Formats: sequence, structure tokens, C-alpha cells
Amino acid sequence: MSQLLQCLISLRCAVCWFLFSLVILWAIGFLVFVRDVPKELQSRTSVADAVVVLTGGSMRLEAGFDLLKEGRASAMFISGVNKGLTVRDLFEAGTPWEDTLLDSVEVGYGARNTVENALETVAWMGRRGFQSFYLVTASYHMPRSLKEFDRKMTDIEIIPYPVFPASVHLNGWWRWPGTTALLMGEYVKFLASALRHLSNL
Repeated sequence: MSQLLQCLISLRCAVCWFLFSLVILWAIGFLVFVRDVPKELQSRTSVADAVVVLTGGSMRLEAGFDLLKEGRASAMFISGVNKGLTVRDLFEAGTPWEDTLLDSVEVGYGARNTVENALETVAWMGRRGFQSFYLVTASYHMPRSLKEFDRKMTDIEIIPYPVFPASVHLNGWWRWPGTTALLMGEYVKFLASALRHLSNL
């Protein structure tokens, strides 16, 4: 009986150490992930074929349209738009020139997540014959977006252009429960994306 008890204790200790190690690895990975989240606005000096905006957060459309207005690209694609919405539903043109510029903007209705954003975008890029684009999304969403897009577009140049929603506090994130929860949720999605990719190899 004592031998069985010893075995059970040893097994319990092994399981506890295994779980503890997983927690430590998860925490280290999370800190590395947060470190790699962009925290500063990227340069606009590059000129690309297009601007691609992923819907789902504030400031993204405005940032993408600003790149178009500044001549950093000749076309803009908005991925993940709700069906029924048009370009002019999404923007208010302040001048006749801006209204004309909206003719260079296209929308995609087929994406409901980041993987589908990438698939929708690669199809659009192929139709247009483009080889480079600015990718506009929230800073916390950028690491996962880049990974998903890189897997679908190995021969296309992607220029990350993150935006920084006012409600997300990346500096001193641990002092803001909402930001901490957001980053943890995004990290879990990042890991799930990596595991899904590995399982498909």
C-alpha cells in the first residue's frame, strides 16, 4: 500500500511540475509577444502598390485613407466589410478630390477572421497584379496578422502600418486590466494560429 501511495505522490508531483513548467513557458512567451507588439507609428516613406485595411477597430480606415491621400499607394482594399456597406458608407469625403480618390478604394465582404482576411487579400492582390502593400490594423493585432499574411503571400512585400487605439495602453499595460486581457486574448489567438499552421505542415 505504501508503494502505491508513493507512486501516486510521485505522479502527482510530476503532473504539478509539468503544469508549472507550462505556465512558466506561457508567461515567457506572452512577455516576448508583448515586447514585439509595435509601440510606435511606422514610417510612411515607402511607396507600395496598395493599402490593405483590416476592419474591426477604430482609426484603421482613417489611417489607410491617409496613406492613399499622401500618394503612398495607388489603391486601397478594405477586408472584412459587412455585407450591404459600400465605400461611401464607410467614408465621408471632405473635398471633391477626396471623393474622386474613393474610386480607388475597394471593399471585400468575404472575411470574418484574420485567416480569411489574408485569403481575401491575396485574391484581390492577384487580380490587380500588385506586389507590395501597406497592412493597416491595430498594433496588438499586427503580429498575428503578419504571420497569417506571410504564410499566404511569400512573394509579396508587406509593410506593417499599425494604428494605436486610445483605449489600448501598451506602455505600462500591466496597470490596465482591459489592455492586459486584450493582449492575453490576442496571444492565445497567436498561439492557436501557430499550432494550426504546424498541424497543416
